[in-house]
Amino acid sequence: MDSSPGVYLKKSTLPGEKMDGGILSIGVMKGVTIWPTVDAIDANAWEQVRHHEDVFMDLRMLRITERSLSHKDRFWYLLICDDAGQPCAILCAWQTCIQGTLLADESLPIRGLKLASKIVPALNTHPILFCGMPVSAGQSNLRIKPGASASYVIDRVNSAMEYLAGQSGARFIVFKEFTGDESRLVDLLKTHGYLSADSLPMNEHRATATSFEGFLANHHKKKRWDIRKTRKQLQNRIRLHVTTDPLEVKALYSDDVHRLYEAVLGKSEHRLETLSQAFFQELSAEFGDDSIYCFLMDGSTVLAFGNVLVAGKVAYAMYVGVNYGRNAEYSLYFNIMYALMQESLNRNVELVSWGQTVDEFKRSKLLCSQSSRSLCIKGTSLWTRLLITSVFSHLFPRRVVEEFRDEGESVRRAA
Repeated sequence: MDSSPGVYLKKSTLPGEKMDGGILSIGVMKGVTIWPTVDAIDANAWEQVRHHEDVFMDLRMLRITERSLSHKDRFWYLLICDDAGQPCAILCAWQTCIQGTLLADESLPIRGLKLASKIVPALNTHPILFCGMPVSAGQSNLRIKPGASASYVIDRVNSAMEYLAGQSGARFIVFKEFTGDESRLVDLLKTHGYLSADSLPMNEHRATATSFEGFLANHHKKKRWDIRKTRKQLQNRIRLHVTTDPLEVKALYSDDVHRLYEAVLGKSEHRLETLSQAFFQELSAEFGDDSIYCFLMDGSTVLAFGNVLVAGKVAYAMYVGVNYGRNAEYSLYFNIMYALMQESLNRNVELVSWGQTVDEFKRSKLLCSQSSRSLCIKGTSLWTRLLITSVFSHLFPRRVVEEFRDEGESVRRAA
């Protein structure tokens, strides 16, 4: 079964095939190996490409993510080898169903599409094959070894993704999230029929302080006063509990606390995934001291939580959960965000990654600037290609990026 010239797909090989009593690599192409589960990955080959601080390609992260979502989603892991048989690239593929208008504007065509999808859900709910993972800090999940040919890699990656999409029934293939430094990969994907679009900008705080007080000193007086006033709302009753102890996290991160995460997720306009309770407990168990959990507690009751994952000189603010019934009284959302900033700076990091939502608060109070992200997409059939091209500018509107210069001043530019 030939996908493209020079690429061989092993006959009778389907996702999930069992061979020799165990799940082995599937879909063997020339220079490409596809594994259907993290546990099947050749760790030695994978680690030859992965940077040791690349936490989102760490097999531990991939394993707990897969376990959290394998009941409804599908995952594959790909290794690309050069002509000499040496590993030169790795990537993660993830299939899930999402609304096609997830990033769309509210123009008339989009409102019409949403209305029509109430009658025919298939118009706006699609199985999509991502090169990317649901747990993300605005990065791609494609890694190419320094010195390897990007063109060689993209040719094989595209063939492999088309094969997986065909076997799994995906209507679209999406590569997410590329930074400006990865524009060469975007250009190469365009030669294979992909369209490029702006994704949501990434909010990032470039740390110049190693404590929260030092961070406050970078604000103007009025904002320092505002932040301190917000934090004082906790003093009389609510205490901040910080831990990296997996046993403590497992005990505190109860069903009720997980519902706080789901409450925040329910308010998100751009939700891709809903992680399990076990994910948060296993994240702590796997990453230990690098996985920091903050809990705002009224006695023994958790009212809000947040977690940070530290990798080298970068802290990734991951997820938060809030009791919205008590939020107004204690500014729980803002206070848990300040707690995450405090604990990140205490680790002497150079960058705190804050995600792709709640931009104004993060720019104003967390002193974030933004960096652009882009994605590449193509339909796998004629009708899906026609659908996406007909409303492309509305599905993926241009994004404005805020570049922070100093307190009270920012510069807006197109992504």
